[in-house]
Amino acid sequence: TKLKQNILHNAMSSFRACTMLLRPGAYENASTIKGIKTFDELRQIAYNTHNEHLLWHVDIDEMLVKFWFKEYIPVTRISERYRSSKSKRSFELLRRFYDGITSFAFARDTNVASWTQIGEESVAYWMNFISYSKWNFENKLLLLQAEQSYTNGEYTEAERFYEASILSARQHRFMHEEALAYELYGMFLCDRGMADKAWEQLNKAHQKYIEWGALGKAAHLNNFMRWVDPKYLQNM
Repeated sequence: TKLKQNILHNAMSSFRACTMLLRPGAYENASTIKGIKTFDELRQIAYNTHNEHLLWHVDIDEMLVKFWFKEYIPVTRISERYRSSKSKRSFELLRRFYDGITSFAFARDTNVASWTQIGEESVAYWMNFISYSKWNFENKLLLLQAEQSYTNGEYTEAERFYEASILSARQHRFMHEEALAYELYGMFLCDRGMADKAWEQLNKAHQKYIEWGALGKAAHLNNFMRWVDPKYLQNM
């Protein structure tokens, strides 16, 4: 029917906007991209038509984009709308994944225990699913556990989890999540003052993002990498 076609079209528009924004320069100039509805426009359509399915798609797609570009405040604002719900949608797994990593980052920045609790709840949630599919879920759980250990000051354990997550993502062919694990591992090493090793991991992340085709994300990471380039640090 025409209604179903419109629902599918708008959901795919949200996904298209998500993928387009990972291209070079697109995220910074999102409002100027022709033929692509913004997340706010799609969300308004969802409100006007009382379409909860579309609203969920729009929220999770915007959450994904904000997450990849490390705008964690919008990520957690979107996620908190769903924390008290008992959603059974498959995207709930992704929401919990992004929410967990974001919450651990806020916990480290603020020392507020409630952020740690949200992160730990995400770890527990993912542990319930690992028995269903090690292939799909293992690398994500390991990365959450790495961030949890990092937050708790268990640095040796954190390194072990980061490296295990990278290996699992590679073995199970989740290239974008292998890149993410390299990136977060590099950030962890930066914080630990291990500049050379951090640069090595971030450079691997950069290459994987390029392989994935997310050139905009690769450029975003490259802007940060300039500040931890060993050659730059030597000349300071």
